[in-house]
Amino acid sequence: MNNKMIGFVYMWTNVINNKKYIGSHKGKDDDGYVGSGFLFKKAVEKYGIEKFSREILYREYLSNIKLRQKEIDIINERNAVLSKEYYNLINYDPSYILNSKRMRIVTEETKQKIRLSRLGSKASEKTKLKMSKMRKGKPSPTKGMFGLTSGKKNGQYGKKWYNNGKTDKTFIPGTEPVGWKSGRIRGINRGKQNGFYRKKHTHETRKRMSEIKKESFISVNNPSAKPLIIDDVLYPTICDACKKLGLNYKQVRHRAVFITKELFYENS
Repeated sequence: MNNKMIGFVYMWTNVINNKKYIGSHKGKDDDGYVGSGFLFKKAVEKYGIEKFSREILYREYLSNIKLRQKEIDIINERNAVLSKEYYNLINYDPSYILNSKRMRIVTEETKQKIRLSRLGSKASEKTKLKMSKMRKGKPSPTKGMFGLTSGKKNGQYGKKWYNNGKTDKTFIPGTEPVGWKSGRIRGINRGKQNGFYRKKHTHETRKRMSEIKKESFISVNNPSAKPLIIDDVLYPTICDACKKLGLNYKQVRHRAVFITKELFYENS
C-alpha cells in the first residue's frame, strides 16, 4: 500500500449556526486549503474562518478518482445538496457509474441563486485580455465562411428583418414603420421577385464552382463548413480533421488556421 496520502475529504462546521460544508482536496491536510463552495466562501467572508471547525472524514492513498468518488458518496449519503443544514449546492448522482453519464444534482433554489449571482457580472480586464489573445486570428462565429457576409461589414449590424406583407426590409429594432412585423415573408424572393431571375452564371464562374466542389473545400453535406489548415495540411471541415488526426473538436480548434477568402483562392 502506498503510504503517501493523495488527498482527503473534509467537513467544515459553522460553530454559530451549525451549518456544514463537505468537500475534497488533493494535497496535505495542513497546506492551508479552505474550500471552494460558492455559499461556503460567502459564509467564511461573513463570519470569518475562525468561526468554523474542520473535520477530516476520509483520506485517500491510491488515486484521485477514488478521492473524488468518496466525496460524491459522502455528500449523497448525507443528502447535503438537498438539505438546508449544508452549504453544498451541487453534486453528482451516483447512478452515473452505471450509465456512464454525469447527472448533476442541483435544486431549483440553487439554480435561481446561481442565476441571480451572475446577473450584471462582468469579466475583469485581465480576463478580457486573455479572451482577446485566444480569439486573435480566428474568424468570428457570427460571420460567414470568409468573414464578409454579416456584421458591420455589410451594413446590417444591429438590424433585424421586418415585412409589411408585401416586401422585406431590415430596420434597427424599435425604428420599424407602423404595420411592419418581425421576420421575412416565406418565398417572397422566388420567381420574378428574385434578383437573379432569368440570369445565368458566366462560364468562368461555373468552372470555378466546379473546381471548388472537386477540391472539397466546401462540404457537400454542410455548405457552411469552414476549411482549415493544421501543420500545412488542408482539411475541408473540422470533422475531417478530427477523424484523420485523432483529436477532439477543442484540440483541433486550438491548432487550426481557418481559411479566409484571400487564402481560399490562393490555395485553389
